[in-house]
Amino acid sequence: MQAGLVDKPGQEVADVLVDHLPPVGWADVATKADLQHLGEMLNLKFDRELAEMRVEFAQLRGEFAQSRGELGGQIEGLRSELYQGLARQTRTLMITMVGGFATIAGAAFGALAALPH
Repeated sequence: MQAGLVDKPGQEVADVLVDHLPPVGWADVATKADLQHLGEMLNLKFDRELAEMRVEFAQLRGEFAQSRGELGGQIEGLRSELYQGLARQTRTLMITMVGGFATIAGAAFGALAALPH
């Protein structure tokens, strides 16, 4: 083949053409059908991995919803404890204040009663 190219277009053109041939046999060159098959295989792999990711995301959404529900329950429990603690503290404060006012009032009436009339 190269000899025929040397005779007609010349040695330089023949060398350029031969340099652009694949360094392996023609059996190792990919055809359009090979590339189409590879594309189909990649699409199948991509579709399979995308389906797996969708399943994993669905599981994560489920776990997140469960965690959110548990957290909401914990927050509600803390809120209830806070309100109960505030109610106890308010009752204690009110009882202490009433007791203090009663003590002051008793002392004042005692002082008034002790004054000469």
